[in-house]
Amino acid sequence: MWRDGKRIQTDEKYGAEITNIRVDHGHKKNNQKGMRIRSKVIVDGCKGKKIRVSAYFSLKNGTALKDFDGEFKTSNGKVSVGKTATASYASSRWNDFTLFIPNAQLHMAKGKHDLKFYITVWNMSASSPNKLASSEPYGFQYSKK
Repeated sequence: MWRDGKRIQTDEKYGAEITNIRVDHGHKKNNQKGMRIRSKVIVDGCKGKKIRVSAYFSLKNGTALKDFDGEFKTSNGKVSVGKTATASYASSRWNDFTLFIPNAQLHMAKGKHDLKFYITVWNMSASSPNKLASSEPYGFQYSKK
């Protein structure tokens, strides 16, 4: 599948696109201050299938942030946040797919830090997750007092 002249799939059946990424710093959820990450997500060919949208965090140089408490992490212990949804249509669109990660879950020392994240859309219906698309890195500065 092609959209706007670029390939957006990783196999012959499924495709995805991640656009319009924006971040609300200082957002509160469940009495915790953190980052609300919002994006537009389009998934093609996945009607009735579970997809997962995840954000993965690193230093500006690309070194993945390590998790220290097991709450917001990948299977190999790196900091991430994700949410699962089910595609209702052959081409499903979420204009405001929202993720939230508490600041404390970045596990940063005091001071200013240049960080980044990228978002990946996964097809969770296969025996192992199939990556549909990843965004470009989104850089931000994080300060901890």
